[in-house]
Amino acid sequence: MHSLRHLLLGALAAGTVMMLVSLAILREARYIEAAQMSERLHSAGVKLESALRSRLLMARGLSSFVHLHEEFSDEQFLVFATALEQDLAGVRSLQLAPGAVVTYLTHLERNKGVRGYDLLADPERRRLLQRAIDRREYMMAGPIDLVQGGVGLIGRLPIYLAAPNEPTGDRFWGFASVLLDLDPLLAEAGIGAGHPELTFSLRGKDGLGAQGDVFYGEASAFSEAAVAVDVAFPNGSWQLAATLKPGAVIAAGPSVMLWATGTVLSLLVGWLIYSLLQT
Repeated sequence: MHSLRHLLLGALAAGTVMMLVSLAILREARYIEAAQMSERLHSAGVKLESALRSRLLMARGLSSFVHLHEEFSDEQFLVFATALEQDLAGVRSLQLAPGAVVTYLTHLERNKGVRGYDLLADPERRRLLQRAIDRREYMMAGPIDLVQGGVGLIGRLPIYLAAPNEPTGDRFWGFASVLLDLDPLLAEAGIGAGHPELTFSLRGKDGLGAQGDVFYGEASAFSEAAVAVDVAFPNGSWQLAATLKPGAVIAAGPSVMLWATGTVLSLLVGWLIYSLLQT
């Protein structure tokens, strides 16, 4: 009778140890999975940030062109702007808008509907544009419905030229603008429906970061349990989040050796308890 009781106590001890070992192994597996997700999300965020910056900063190149050539022809603009684009995917158009009126632009056939458009006369855009002028800062808009059709991202940089007679010593010349399509940027960063394990979401419309609206993916991805990283660009940011697709495995499970070690440890503890009670 005593031996059976001792055997049961030994089995209970072995089961308890095995349960604790299992919890530790599963906790470690979840930690590894979270680390893997964080690493892949960070990598995608860095790639997306690089893709955005390389294109948005072309507005500064256009600004330099205006400073060097205050008066220029369509042909001179196109030669410079076409070389500046470098065949980068997702660039819908580079534009200059003296007096905030779109006058010079690349890819005219695709964007001809916007030529001659007075940006400050548009009540839906005027507030953001006027703030950019007053603060002399780069502004990011979008994703937004474009005047010429479709949806895109717009980076606009106000340009100021020297004007000694003005109180500030300069005057507002107009805007340098970069219009982008979102999907090619996401593809360059490896973000999209084709990703084998992760589903991505983006928020921060108009460059407002965590305060901006979700414009790609699902808002639920930004719950407290989700992993998210900032994607920074001139005077703004987005947030990128990722969730694991149903059934997807992003990290290898615990090895057979680890489970075998835990099993042996629990059996040894059970045997030791049984042996001690028998004495």
